[in-house]
Amino acid sequence: MKQLEVMNFLNEVSDRFPAAYSLASGRPDARFFKSIDLPRLQQQFIHYFADKTGRSFAESQELLLQYGPSAGIINDILAQHLLADEHILTSPEDIIVTNGCQEALTLICLNELSKPEDCMLTLDPSYIGLSGFIQSIGKHIEPISIGEHVLHDSIAFKANLEVEILNTLKKGYQPKAIYVNGDFNNPLGFSLSELHKKALIDVCSTFKIKIIEDNPYGMFNYEGQCAATIKSLDEQGCVYYIGSFAKTVLPALRVGYLVLPARKIDEVAQLVALKSLISVNTSQICQAVIGGHLLEQEFSLERSIQPVRDVYKSKRDALVSALEHYLGGMSQVKWTIPAGGFFLVVSVPFNVTDEDVFRCAELYGVIFTPVYFFSLAEHTNKRLIRLAFSNLCEAKINDAVCKLSEFIEFKIGENIR
Repeated sequence: MKQLEVMNFLNEVSDRFPAAYSLASGRPDARFFKSIDLPRLQQQFIHYFADKTGRSFAESQELLLQYGPSAGIINDILAQHLLADEHILTSPEDIIVTNGCQEALTLICLNELSKPEDCMLTLDPSYIGLSGFIQSIGKHIEPISIGEHVLHDSIAFKANLEVEILNTLKKGYQPKAIYVNGDFNNPLGFSLSELHKKALIDVCSTFKIKIIEDNPYGMFNYEGQCAATIKSLDEQGCVYYIGSFAKTVLPALRVGYLVLPARKIDEVAQLVALKSLISVNTSQICQAVIGGHLLEQEFSLERSIQPVRDVYKSKRDALVSALEHYLGGMSQVKWTIPAGGFFLVVSVPFNVTDEDVFRCAELYGVIFTPVYFFSLAEHTNKRLIRLAFSNLCEAKINDAVCKLSEFIEFKIGENIR
């Protein structure tokens, strides 16, 4: 199935079987939205903006309701947030506020893939929002498979990356950037070590390839500290860093940001001009909510995220416990235990199909996502399914896994017959 069709397919399954438990949806838990006081946070930012610009509160509020600068109005606050939470030292001038991470990816792709031979690389499987968009504009994206051995060996990872880049060049394509979701990856849930990240910077700087670091799950670490971000390790100036507040604050605000390599003044201007043609600007009202929240939290989300992180860790643990209870006796079935993020992966002893997704939803009342939905390389990841645990309560997670186990048991029996 092409990436362009995946979201429509999953939406169709959800629409047809609304009562089914969804282990496919990576939405954040809506219970945490209730504590967000939108008017108060907006006012907090307006007071800050008025003091900063020397305007009255009324003048600042009026400006907030107008069109605004394409680059954004909370860039200085974001720079302090990035330093506090990600140890990324950047200037407000190197940041563009975007409509979610998707617009940030769109800007990079349109800017980087200007010639017919230009192409994007991506660790495979990976986020379909990128691969689907590149397919939609008729550009080429080259998958770099990430087997278990390279995830545990940074030297093998580096060697594999170099070979894949050389093979891409032999095909006549010019790799311009590589997309990496390196912390609690979607869909596989793995994290790259600091050695892996340094190896990635090494290889990409040698081949003059940019790195697109997308980090929506980095703050959801359940087992101690994450490795440093690629951006914070980059001394070569080759990393685009993409962040979003969809998972950490409120998805409906659609506020994300793009941090460019330092001191790329012409490139910033080019991307800001491109954004002005795509969306004009990101809602200033929504930016004010994020700005107010970060001001209230003294620029760090760590304190506000901690109770959310604790709940997601409990959900992950509930999912792992349910898998052990219902599937622990099936030696052919294995699963990962991610150290963070929203997803884990189950390995099954049969090839999963589109029809299986429908059948499981219709007959067993559970929706899951096959990992091959995220794969560009054909005939790979056919025996892996992704389970999301962020959007269901623990009791429903248990019920969902009970039903899923019945489906898996049926499929194993069907294959034997």
